[in-house]
Amino acid sequence: RFWDLASEREEARIDACVGLVRDLSRASDGDGDGGGGADAKDARDSARASGRDDGNDDGNDGCDDAVTYALRRLTRGLSSGRGGARQGFALALSELARGATAKLTPGQALEALDANVAPITKSTKGSEIRDIFLGRLFGAGAVARALQGGGGGSDEERARCGGDVARRARAVAMEKMHLAEPAAACVIELKSSLGVELFGTVVEREPSIREWLSADCSEKGGAETVWLACELYDALPNSVREKITCVPMTTKKTSGKKAAKAGARGDGVDWSEMFTRTHLKKISNALLEASYTHPRMHSAWEMLIREA
Repeated sequence: RFWDLASEREEARIDACVGLVRDLSRASDGDGDGGGGADAKDARDSARASGRDDGNDDGNDGCDDAVTYALRRLTRGLSSGRGGARQGFALALSELARGATAKLTPGQALEALDANVAPITKSTKGSEIRDIFLGRLFGAGAVARALQGGGGGSDEERARCGGDVARRARAVAMEKMHLAEPAAACVIELKSSLGVELFGTVVEREPSIREWLSADCSEKGGAETVWLACELYDALPNSVREKITCVPMTTKKTSGKKAAKAGARGDGVDWSEMFTRTHLKKISNALLEASYTHPRMHSAWEMLIREA
């Protein structure tokens, strides 16, 4: 299954993911090898016999051997540049963290990422550093998707995991400029997964998101700040909106019970004000900077064209 998860064909990756989840479900019932085939089973048996594997590593005390082994393979594989490995392994990780086998939670997936994605040291080479950062980002995105539809348990637990995902995405964006846009996409995905109200709670608790949104858009990373602020605006508390300079503060407010439920949040972006000459001048440097994605168009431009 793991080999097929790295296929460059999307259909093959999806089929492998479905098969892996099915195999792990069978393994949890005492039937099957957990999706890794005979070699994987022999490796696990050997590890247990030599005392190297107690079935409870990576912080996943509730996982059986098959799920623990799969989790280790998936999180380590996120840093592989082979074929479609990152896409396939992230897909499978997201499905497992969603509770597809009733054995794993998003929080445990985050712990496994910390345990299994290689650290960056003084001896780590340039290409390896790139792969590690990509692995971290794909892992955070996988957990963000796993939080969809109530995945991850209680709202409190989902908000905690959401804050962790946002913090990881921001850290990658700060380290590698060329990964800032996909890191921002990870946070936007998180909002979609959690919903407006719960995501607003995450923003209130997580300073890294507030710092990102309130950053000077004329500086490096301004294009991502503009994109994030606009896409997240309807979920942001007014106390956060007031500190954002790249989006004009709307004067309309939601009232009554709806406002109370939304945490006193206002309406979405006032696009008519956004496209005035005065405001476009404010964000012009950020939009010019977005040319670093050439020949592809930056998502901030795509958003503005869509709304225009």
